Amino acid sequence: KAVTLYNGAFARQASGGGWGTMIIPQLVKETIVHEIAHVWDWNAWKLPSLGIGRHTRGQKRPTGYAEKNFSEHWAETVTAWVYADRATREGRSLSTDHSRYVAGVIAG
Repeated sequence: KAVTLYNGAFARQASGGGWGTMIIPQLVKETIVHEIAHVWDWNAWKLPSLGIGRHTRGQKRPTGYAEKNFSEHWAETVTAWVYADRATREGRSLSTDHSRYVAGVIAG
């Protein structure tokens, strides 16, 4: 699998949609973590993303983009676990269940 980073991660500052203005290096770091979470998921036969919904049922997802599907839910959760302000910029937070799930997947 290849990791593809979109041009916007390098070419502009993010603004609007609750993100405010963010310096480019932070967006790049978050994008890299997000995309690596997808690679991790693919290499684990999608088990992390398939399981996250069961382990966090009823909890608000950490970002609006995490609402898109189970794969983005996983990648955004990992990103918010690494960079806590990822969720808080959208007025959200990473639930205890989300944090425990990522830690459990890491622990094996």
